[in-house]
Amino acid sequence: MTIPSADVLSKAVGCSPETAALWLIPLNNAARRFAVSTSARMEHFLPQLAYESARFARLEENLNYSAEGLLVVFPRYFPVPDLAKAYARQPEKIANRVYAGRMGNGDELSGQGYLFRGRGLIQLTGRDNYRRCGKELGLPLMEHPELLLVPVNAALSAAWF
Repeated sequence: MTIPSADVLSKAVGCSPETAALWLIPLNNAARRFAVSTSARMEHFLPQLAYESARFARLEENLNYSAEGLLVVFPRYFPVPDLAKAYARQPEKIANRVYAGRMGNGDELSGQGYLFRGRGLIQLTGRDNYRRCGKELGLPLMEHPELLLVPVNAALSAAWF
């Protein structure tokens, strides 16, 4: 199944027609490559992408949390207000803490939490996911994770995932 027009995509995900026009070809190519081929699959795929990317407006995870936000969103990693205050509004430090030792990332000091933070339409996260996705797509994501900010790669990574 393909998305027939930018107008249909715009209405389906709630983005502007201009944004939809930018994504139409990359999404259709990605859907073909990874067999998002039925209306049921597309009806699940597009809303998930819209949610993860703020209606195709964000291709990179926003980790600019206040102390209060950290306590609510990441209580496991910020169990007390003083710790949350020490990390508040510091996206790099926050990512390195919450993604440390998970998804193939090293410890907090490795910097891999921030390096392999959520990117692309599906917000692909973690060193292991970047490695597997890069291998499948033939992209050097381990060396250049920012390649997931390019629309064609953002769409392919989402369909791969």
